[in-house]
Amino acid sequence: MSPLDPTLQTTAWALIHFLWQGCLIWLATVLALYLARSRSPQVRYLVACAGLALCLLLPIATFAHLWPNALRQVGELAFTAPDPPKSMLATGSIPMGIGRAVMLPRWLGFFVEDNLTWLLKGWLFGCLLLALRFGGGWLHLLTVRRAVSQASDELQERLDGIAKRFDLSRPIRLALSSRINTPMVVGWLRPLLLVPVGVL
Repeated sequence: MSPLDPTLQTTAWALIHFLWQGCLIWLATVLALYLARSRSPQVRYLVACAGLALCLLLPIATFAHLWPNALRQVGELAFTAPDPPKSMLATGSIPMGIGRAVMLPRWLGFFVEDNLTWLLKGWLFGCLLLALRFGGGWLHLLTVRRAVSQASDELQERLDGIAKRFDLSRPIRLALSSRINTPMVVGWLRPLLLVPVGVL
């Protein structure tokens, strides 16, 4: 990654800052779920969704916050310094990615600045591995869903009665599967409750 590439530089720093931001979001979400432990499942679900939404929005907000400073610093280095990291080390200036809210040690800041290429590649590689894991689980779920057998009308009526007592307006279908060990719900728009055959 070129030191004069503000887009990649800002992206890398936004991801690095998300490490501590994600920890704060996790702590806040755990605390909120603890305080809402006696509330309805819908409230706790909204709290969890809010935490996930913050995980998506905070890196974008951090990128927008760092972007103007990255453009300014890259413009200055393009005209004044042939070797940006050494120039910053000589003048004592702090790399653009180190925000005032979280001040890293100066040597660590320069180390991160000099290795942004590998840090960004490592992050993307980790995202690729997680995406492959998610894709494999999704394909396995499709295989399980194709092999289910429909539950009897009596069992479906019992499930409808339970759903009515919990004030669930959306119908939930019941199916049996010999490929799972625990009950699970599949789908969001058309939820399907899978129950192991051995449980019944």
